Amino acid sequence: MEQILIGIGTLNIGGTEKHVVDIIKSFNRKKFKISLFLLWQNGENLKLIPKDVIVYKVPDFLTRFSKLAVLFQSIKLLIILLRNKFIVVHYFLPHMYVIGGLISVLLKKKIIMSRRSLNNYQKKNKFFRTIEPFLHKKCTKIFVNSNSIKTQLIDEENVEKKKIELIFNGVENFNVKRINKEHITIICVANFIYYKRHFDILKSFSQLKSSNVRLKLVGNGSSSKINQIENFIKHHKMKDRVDILTEQNKVCEIIGQSDIGLLASEEEGFSNAILEYMSCGLPVVASSVGGNKEAIIHNKNGFLFEVGDTKKMTHYLEKLIKNKELRINMGKQSQLIQRKKYTIKQQINAYEDGLYGLL
Repeated sequence: MEQILIGIGTLNIGGTEKHVVDIIKSFNRKKFKISLFLLWQNGENLKLIPKDVIVYKVPDFLTRFSKLAVLFQSIKLLIILLRNKFIVVHYFLPHMYVIGGLISVLLKKKIIMSRRSLNNYQKKNKFFRTIEPFLHKKCTKIFVNSNSIKTQLIDEENVEKKKIELIFNGVENFNVKRINKEHITIICVANFIYYKRHFDILKSFSQLKSSNVRLKLVGNGSSSKINQIENFIKHHKMKDRVDILTEQNKVCEIIGQSDIGLLASEEEGFSNAILEYMSCGLPVVASSVGGNKEAIIHNKNGFLFEVGDTKKMTHYLEKLIKNKELRINMGKQSQLIQRKKYTIKQQINAYEDGLYGLL
């Protein structure tokens, strides 16, 4: 049985964190022994990790002190890597990749990096921009979840094409029994952070001519950001038509009782939320960035608009709101595409094939 260490900053609620949980739960236990390392927090999703997985948690007394936690866990990681014979260490998200990567290079360990977003964050962090290209050269493999990321790594970060492996995200196949409602529900599943552009969504929603429409914003974020959104809703007199839902464990049940999936992000790697919309049979309206352009075929299972183009967003939403048949047909196409290309089984098979190549 081969040992693998998976490292990530935290298992708080988020797309990459959910992805890590999914792959850990689905790996073949007869072939791989999985260990999980957390860098600065433990997070809500930790309770979803199977009991047979060794978890190197952040001590409870350090979870409120992120810098001390990172220092403590970095020393712990060094000791763990010295004591254990992992065939590979697999790091997710920039902080874990940079810190874990440098320690792993020092100890001459095989490294896999999963890049799950475009590299916009490097523009704001010179340290990442300097260190990551060095680590790319030391990586055995780099897993990506969209062609957009793959292209960016090759063109902008000079990564060898043969080192990159494309593994699309996968989600469960949801079968939803819809209930009859008097109104149409638009749903956006996205944490309340600036690049998800919730204010674009609210601006577009405020311009809809249809009155029998409700908007659900599902995600987590800082209280200050949520307060800003609530103030916007109140100012535009939309309080009775917009719901903000935080700390939701059964998001797919909420998606399943919605009618249109929406995402307005200015950057995406490959959105799990979009795949969950599709799995539940929803047409999708989304910004034309990253993997969104690969999951959504314009005019087939949804519509794409340029980032910040709230007029187009409103136009496409109105089109779906007014035409029930179009919503149903596009929703069916969404589900067919998801079942064909973006399942958990396909994702795990691709991961395991990639790992076997390292043996």
